[in-house]
Amino acid sequence: SLHRMLIAWDGWVSIGMLVDDDGYASAAAAGLDYLRHDGQPVPAPERVALSLVQDLGYRSPRNRFPYNLLRNAAVARCEAEYVFAADVDFVPFPERPSARLRRWITELDVRPGSPNVLVVAAFEQVGEHPTPAAARSLTKSRLRELSASGDLISFASATYEAGHACDEP
Repeated sequence: SLHRMLIAWDGWVSIGMLVDDDGYASAAAAGLDYLRHDGQPVPAPERVALSLVQDLGYRSPRNRFPYNLLRNAAVARCEAEYVFAADVDFVPFPERPSARLRRWITELDVRPGSPNVLVVAAFEQVGEHPTPAAARSLTKSRLRELSASGDLISFASATYEAGHACDEP
């Protein structure tokens, strides 16, 4: 998923990665080579910052995952003016959306101190996938039609019924 996301995303990528206590030293020594997949290096390594977070008992014994700690580590290393926080399994479509996002940020006057934000909805296409040209011209009403027909669902809702709900203490 990481390699697919790096190919599709054309902006900076700052990764916060949880590493087992016993594998931390080797991961730190390997750097971005630690992220090789099927022998392939990380695409566009010049746009990637990697922050390793040593697992100091987060997952055991209480089976917790430190999402906030990982996000904060990644944001601290981010080189970009704006941050688009996403899980590694989020692959933007159509590909290479940075220019459009920057345009919308400007048009909507999203900036520090402004009451405006940019919300990027995450959907999963379960029906026939549109061509890249058709995807670039998707409108809000067309997204609603696809959602009503069941061809478009909330991201990962078929896999994780409860979404990212927190565990009970």
